[in-house]
Amino acid sequence: MYFEGPLQVRLPTNTPHRQTIQEWLHQESFASVATWADVVKNEHTAPWHFVDILKDQTAYDPQRDCKGDNCIIAQIERFRGILGDTTRREAERIVVLKYLVHFLGDLHQPPHCADNMDRGGNDVLVTFLGQETNPHTQKLWYLHAVWDQGIIEEKDTSDIHYAKRLNAWFNHQDVPEMTRGR
Repeated sequence: MYFEGPLQVRLPTNTPHRQTIQEWLHQESFASVATWADVVKNEHTAPWHFVDILKDQTAYDPQRDCKGDNCIIAQIERFRGILGDTTRREAERIVVLKYLVHFLGDLHQPPHCADNMDRGGNDVLVTFLGQETNPHTQKLWYLHAVWDQGIIEEKDTSDIHYAKRLNAWFNHQDVPEMTRGR
């Protein structure tokens, strides 16, 4: 499965610092790098994992959506600067690289960037693939947990089989009800 084994850094050969990045991360698995920022998350770093763009807005406004530069977008910009600063210590740049890997994944998940006044989907109970509780944790499924864990945990080893299974499930759903959030 693609989450196991050493992180494969696939960068174009003309990417600056390509060799350095590969050396920094060659012993770590993708799963450990991609989830590291959640493992070390604390009260100070928690706001770095999301941005609150209200779902009825059509564009990002830093003053409205990222107060005090304390959101994922501002941290990505800050960390890009640190990563590119060769005068910084290597250990600091490795930490920043791990945050960037994680944040780029977070930013592509709607609960991390679209705000519906529901704490990033953490207040929205859902039924995921016919289950109200996560069979691995025995906790209720919340929308955010489905995005962060459920889809990955339920992924088949065959992408084709997984897609067919999802299509079969969707074909038996009431689409108008689903689009209304039910």
